[in-house]
Amino acid sequence: MVLLFCLTIILAVIFGLGFPQTGNHVVYIPYMIGVMLFFNFLDVKIQFRRSYPWVLLITLFLSAVAIPVFAYYILSVGFTAPYRTGLLLVACAPTGITTLILGRYIKGSNYNLVLSNFLFTTFGSMFYIPILLKFVLNETVKLETSPYTLLGQMALLVILPYILSQTMVH
Repeated sequence: MVLLFCLTIILAVIFGLGFPQTGNHVVYIPYMIGVMLFFNFLDVKIQFRRSYPWVLLITLFLSAVAIPVFAYYILSVGFTAPYRTGLLLVACAPTGITTLILGRYIKGSNYNLVLSNFLFTTFGSMFYIPILLKFVLNETVKLETSPYTLLGQMALLVILPYILSQTMVH
């Protein structure tokens, strides 16, 4: 199964590089993510009692602050500002659904922690990315949409597939 997953990723990258005109269908990406999350959540049983708040805070700090800042300042030697800024944005962006899928296949992984980290980085990104950019780049980022609209869209993208999958299972 892991081999099939790796092969799928490689083929997707090759397909994306070979057929760049498929970028015209970018409007369908949220729907595809919702479908993938739906299937991923089918056998999930969230246990909030088994949370690890310190581990969650440490991983959130590492993924949201330490790694992006470290990458930005490492690249400050030899790279121009646009490349450093681009890597900073990529490094502080939420991990996405790949962590949920990989967390299922890694033996001994704590899926509740993976899911909690995914939710915290996804919903927290709209707060910590502007703060991080202000701190590192000394530039203010203005959101073009309201934070409530962004939270609503993220909730629809993440929570709706979970609710649908759990109602289908039970």
